[in-house]
Amino acid sequence: MEHLLQHLRQGCKELVNPSLEPAKKAPISDDLLRHTEVDVRFTVASVITEIIRITAPDVPYREEQMKDYFLLVDTAFKDLPSISGRANSKVVLVLQTISHCQICILTLDYELHDMVHETFHLFLNGIRPDHSESVS
Repeated sequence: MEHLLQHLRQGCKELVNPSLEPAKKAPISDDLLRHTEVDVRFTVASVITEIIRITAPDVPYREEQMKDYFLLVDTAFKDLPSISGRANSKVVLVLQTISHCQICILTLDYELHDMVHETFHLFLNGIRPDHSESVS
């Protein structure tokens, strides 16, 4: 699902919106958002990020679900300095999509000021010279 969503253009949401309903419900479940496997959580973050991108400017989830998503992404960003390989690629792609689509603005709408503050410190302290240019 992750790979398929990454190839959908943002402007085609009207065509795919009914098809997205099952895809929207699955990753936002507590079982997946709080899964014990890091790779599963990174994949869930990636899938939800792509759904948000496709449905923008509409928000596909309720406020509490979006807050759970941002907590998940924040956790993934905390792991960025120590992960490598495929997991690192997923987190970097999530970061790029959040940046490109300005999804982070929603954190201000939901008044997640502490998370915004923490994320800035995380990036300022966690970015290493060996990170790709898209991260730094």
